[in-house]
Amino acid sequence: MASILITGCRGGIGLDVACRLLKRGHRVYATVHREASINDVRTVLKPFGDNFVVDKLDVTNAGDINKVDDWDIDILINNAAIGDSGPLEEIDPQRVEAVFETNLFSTLRLTQKVVLKLIANGAVRIIYMGSMAGVIPTHFTRPMR
Repeated sequence: MASILITGCRGGIGLDVACRLLKRGHRVYATVHREASINDVRTVLKPFGDNFVVDKLDVTNAGDINKVDDWDIDILINNAAIGDSGPLEEIDPQRVEAVFETNLFSTLRLTQKVVLKLIANGAVRIIYMGSMAGVIPTHFTRPMR
C-alpha cells in the first residue's frame, strides 16, 4: 500500500479522502493548517485504523514544509487552499496575494520539495484538488480561513 501526504485535512474533501484511503489500507499523512486542529482530525481518523500521522503543515511556512524530509511519501495530494473575494473596488490586493501565495506558489514549493522523493520511490503521483468555486462564481464570498 502507498504512503500518501494530503494537505488541508481539517475537514471537507481532504478529511474525507484521508478516511477513504485509510479504509483501503494506505498510510496517510493528514496535515492541517493549525496545531489546534490536530486532535480533532485524529479523533475522526481513529475508527479507520492507526496507520496515519496527523501533523501541522501550513503550506506557506517553510519550516512546516521541511517536515516532509522525514516522511516516506509515495503520493502527494495538494488539497490545502483558501478563497477570498469581494467587490473589485474594495478588495485588498494583499488578500489576493495571500490567495495566490497559498494556492499557487506554496503548493508549487511543496510539490518541488516532494517530487524527488516520489521519483526515488519509483513513481510520481501528484494530485491537485480543485474547487467548484473556480468554475461557479458567487459574488462577495468571504474567506474560509
